[in-house]
Amino acid sequence: RLGSDLAFSTKLIVDLTLAADDWLSRELTVHRPDVIVGDSMAFWAKLAAKKHGIPFVSSTTTFAFNRFSAKVIGQNGAGFLLAQPRINRQLKRLRAAGYTAKSVFDIIANDNETETVVYTSPEFQPCADTFSEKYHFVGPLLRPAQSSFEKLPGRSLIYISLGTVNNDALPFYRACLAAFGGDPRFQLVLSAGTQTDLAALGPIPESCTVRASVDQMAVLDCADVFLTHCGMNSASEGLWHGLPLVLYPQTPEQHGV
Repeated sequence: RLGSDLAFSTKLIVDLTLAADDWLSRELTVHRPDVIVGDSMAFWAKLAAKKHGIPFVSSTTTFAFNRFSAKVIGQNGAGFLLAQPRINRQLKRLRAAGYTAKSVFDIIANDNETETVVYTSPEFQPCADTFSEKYHFVGPLLRPAQSSFEKLPGRSLIYISLGTVNNDALPFYRACLAAFGGDPRFQLVLSAGTQTDLAALGPIPESCTVRASVDQMAVLDCADVFLTHCGMNSASEGLWHGLPLVLYPQTPEQHGV
């Protein structure tokens, strides 16, 4: 719902910002930082910086977002117009608390005057030519593998992961095990997430490794193909390893990736 209902997500942003307002205003008044660096999804960081007149730098782990790139990740104009009255009610709550927000794009998008660090390349960024020189495309931050993973000799290693958020997909995981588990050509590594009851998957074939989570960089280092939910980090890591990616997006933003 967060990815498809802009009025709903605006309300959550406003609720979070107002819930943190007293504490955050007190902390910023006491410590008076020279700059605030905020994750692009921690919208209250930008709002607080503007309210208190403190320079702001946006740290953007997804695509940079403006009215042009919004179309690529599934935010359409018709949906925005329908949601506008409910969005305006939330913006009034913000302004009553001293925050400046004329439109929802003041919250969820950075203007071309905001210093913004984006962890991808301009070649992978939708509508890259619509962003100013204030946007610094530095490429993905890739951590080294923390361990090693053993590939079975003579088999192609298939790695499957739906990420850490939208991964409650028991029928999908069962289908993966049925498709590849009994085939002597393949080794399967399945990262099923913490929401999945691994016992409900039934017997795990010997050639399959099923975990709530794995050291993804270690597995990708020896994988032959990566079936991914198209999260920005996972897609970047798969591309960096030069792997063929089989794409199974779960949200509008992942469809954009």
